[in-house]
Amino acid sequence: MALEGMHNVRDLGGLPVPAGTTRFGKVFRGDFPIALTGATSAAEAGLPIHSIVDLRRGSEAGREQIDHESLGIRFTTSSLVTDHGTSWTATYYDYLVDGPDEIILAVRTVMDDAENGVYFHCAAGKDRTGVIAALLLDVLGVEHPLIVEDFLLTDVGIANILERLRAVPGYEGVLAGRTLDQHRPQVAKIEALLESLNEDWSGAEGWLLAHGLPLEVIERFRALMIAPDPQ
Repeated sequence: MALEGMHNVRDLGGLPVPAGTTRFGKVFRGDFPIALTGATSAAEAGLPIHSIVDLRRGSEAGREQIDHESLGIRFTTSSLVTDHGTSWTATYYDYLVDGPDEIILAVRTVMDDAENGVYFHCAAGKDRTGVIAALLLDVLGVEHPLIVEDFLLTDVGIANILERLRAVPGYEGVLAGRTLDQHRPQVAKIEALLESLNEDWSGAEGWLLAHGLPLEVIERFRALMIAPDPQ
């Protein structure tokens, strides 16, 4: 999706699942929603949502903010953090181990708010956003190769994302000394997450249920998000 100043926005609709496809216009993922700055509504900026889930840590989120209240957007902070490196270097399974409560908060908010349009994001829309997207898509029954394909779409905009973030105070230290190739989405990281979920929990649903997400929330989300194939 082409939005002003944003380079990694996409709708999670249109992906095949058993007996159907995921619906468009419900769940969106991406980078910091700078296009909403100065807008009178999310729809005016090209993002048809009524809810945002911010996955950045508190101090990081303070660097860039939008006026959610004036836009009539429900705003939820769910800081994905890990003790095993930065958001740019940690393995994705580390987030599940180190911050399960925040993961559950993010996933449940997306599932609860999807009906009216929800956008979840971190700074670049790659790593932390990729973790939540993988959990959601796996729960819906999207095959792993397609989850990986969606994850890799970030590569299209990564150079522009990094250029923008380097101009934001606080990111220069994290980005310094790393090449563009080192910041590109890495297949091995998302595949390792999906494999660990399968091996340890029989998939994302097993992990989510074990960490407190009610089954009825998952079932309601599936009913909303899956458009059945025509008979």
